[in-house]
Amino acid sequence: MEFLDFGKNTVYIWWSFGLTFAVLLANVIIAFQAHRKMLREIRGQGDY
Repeated sequence: MEFLDFGKNTVYIWWSFGLTFAVLLANVIIAFQAHRKMLREIRGQGDY
């Protein structure tokens, strides 16, 4: 498990990895929600 130990910078590095992963995950979730919303809007346009 030495490859997981970054010395005195361990906390900073793992915090950065976690934050990066959280931002990427949020980006995917937001894009998916926007896609679903757009599909609902497109499907609803024919109801006049």
